Amino acid sequence: MGFSKGSRLTAEFDISGYVHSGENLLAVRVMQWADSTYIEDQDMWWTAGIFRDVYLVGKEPVHVQDLTVRTDFAADYQSATLSCALEIENLSGAPLADYVVEYALFDNDNLLAQQYQGAQTQTHFAINLANPIQWSAENPYLYQLFITLKDQAAPYWR
Repeated sequence: MGFSKGSRLTAEFDISGYVHSGENLLAVRVMQWADSTYIEDQDMWWTAGIFRDVYLVGKEPVHVQDLTVRTDFAADYQSATLSCALEIENLSGAPLADYVVEYALFDNDNLLAQQYQGAQTQTHFAINLANPIQWSAENPYLYQLFITLKDQAAPYWR
């Protein structure tokens, strides 16, 4: 069902076609040697095995596949734009017209922005901020951004 040669890289495999309701057995085979191990083992000695956590992830038929958030400050740092891009994966084949993306930006308990918009495979939105508090090591200030993909009134992801 899958194969990965990078021992320190993320690998993801879709096992949907191999599992069924009830009890399942998932087996992983780890091979110590591959053509990629020559490059990985240039300056140190490694043993075989799994070096990272392993997760089984269940996804809704329509879900947020990827999310990018970028903050661009004005030259004088007195305003900023929070740009967000979502990639929505639709495994159901149903039209995305029934789905909306809701986002809300909070500064502590104060709601700064909230909006709904129709969901598309590639969804983009931007929030403009006046006088944003800048993060630094001395003042690690954080805002909270909540993004929810909804099928009418039922939230799927937050």
